[in-house]
Amino acid sequence: MNRQKATWGLTAAVALIGTSCISACSPVPSPIPGRPTVTVPTLSPSQSGPRLTGTISVTGAVHLTSTFSASAALEVAGTQTPAPVGSTCAEYANGFDQPGQDPVGKGFDAPEVLSAKVNRQTMYVSVSMAKGYAGPGTYDSRRNSSLSGYAAQNLDNAFGVSTTSFTSSIHGLTTLTVNQDGSGSLELTDWGSTEVHGAVGAGGVSISASITWVCQK
Repeated sequence: MNRQKATWGLTAAVALIGTSCISACSPVPSPIPGRPTVTVPTLSPSQSGPRLTGTISVTGAVHLTSTFSASAALEVAGTQTPAPVGSTCAEYANGFDQPGQDPVGKGFDAPEVLSAKVNRQTMYVSVSMAKGYAGPGTYDSRRNSSLSGYAAQNLDNAFGVSTTSFTSSIHGLTTLTVNQDGSGSLELTDWGSTEVHGAVGAGGVSISASITWVCQK
């Protein structure tokens, strides 16, 4: 993946994925001595461009169903940025140019999901397609290797907050569908934990998730 995306954790495993918060990040002390500090993005609403609202349902190692709201985004100099004033949902659906590619290609950023707190936990998901995006349609990570992402569960406990991270690169499948009106869906299948590796049923920990959204000006 050749672009940076906002993430929840700066762990060694997550270092394989570019990390840059699109809004202010506040450090949360790790409840486990010697474990890296976790940074949690505080997503601030933007009035500049379209809003993406939807639902997320997670199963597997995490069980959560919640709504979310996020800014439609594009990338400027490798950093995810809210879509500019006057932009439309149709423009969001068309993706953004990647002038550094030869030939010039397009990429796409799915909504940056931060769920409401449910049973002392929140869920964060960030998925992007760095290249090969050709407008509205359905894409999967088996045929489009640049479609990848990161997820994290933040759980309140007696020690403070603990975070479990997951990534599409650990025996996972990602399917992205984008419609012409800027709505769409994500299916995350068997994303493995960056902390507990291996296949499910053989000592591994993973999640699956279904995310749907609509685009509104």
